[in-house]
Amino acid sequence: MIPEFKLYLPESVEEACKLRSELGPAAEIVAGGTDVYVKMHKGEHRPKFIIDIKNIPELKDIKGDEKTGLDIGSMVTHHEVETSDVVLKHYPVLFEGVNTIGSLQIRNRGTLGGNICTAAPSADGIGPLLVLNAICVVQGLKGMRTIPLEDFFSGPKQTVLKKDDVLVRILVPPVTGENGSAYYKYGRRKAMEIALMGITVYVEVNADGKSCSDARLALATSAPIPIRAKMTEAYLKGKDLSDPVVLKAAGKLVLEEAKPRSSWRSSAEFRRNLLRNLVPKIIHRAYRNVSSGVGYAE
Repeated sequence: MIPEFKLYLPESVEEACKLRSELGPAAEIVAGGTDVYVKMHKGEHRPKFIIDIKNIPELKDIKGDEKTGLDIGSMVTHHEVETSDVVLKHYPVLFEGVNTIGSLQIRNRGTLGGNICTAAPSADGIGPLLVLNAICVVQGLKGMRTIPLEDFFSGPKQTVLKKDDVLVRILVPPVTGENGSAYYKYGRRKAMEIALMGITVYVEVNADGKSCSDARLALATSAPIPIRAKMTEAYLKGKDLSDPVVLKAAGKLVLEEAKPRSSWRSSAEFRRNLLRNLVPKIIHRAYRNVSSGVGYAE
């Protein structure tokens, strides 16, 4: 049973910021509510106030193209992302990530902004956004500011948002050059699963079609927060992405950056073995997708 709370339905971002500031830590902002209400029902979370931002229209649109990039309102649902023609054609790795979230019912309710602000280390939508160099647009009582997504998380399920802040938009720069991407979620089953491991790769290649000009690698459930593996990225630049020796070396190097923990779902050692074996495969898959123009997981 959900505990009693007082509901607020602001009709503007400014009103939501003011409410959040005035009500303090006893208040919780809700977008889709697929995480908050479940925790409340389990008795794990008991906010006195709920600030539901579903009535703010400017947070519900997704726009952009391959030349300008994506501009996504924080209230855009996962299903709206996964059915966007622009996302499917030019940012397929984002489709891959959100398409694995929960069930269709959850994706119809849950939002991309909520996925980010929940800040779970296992979040499926965050890895693709990290390799796409996404930027968060945040509004507070003093105005707007931008925060690179990789700087948005301060700890497990914690963000750098201030007490009056609301995430309003997610910006994705246009992709460049000959690029390919891939997302892989490892779990015990195909659907309705929290990732035991999430690996996202984005690569760009030079004119020779083999050597890497840029690489981005994001890991979920491999550290207290979703991370970019910067050392491994740097190693891959200039390397032949079709070379098994290079790929195997990347699988070993990533272990110096990842800090998976043991939990009731998996041991840290098992997650390290997953990284060692899966990172080379997903890098190679992203490389293969350079020529095919497809990023869908196999």
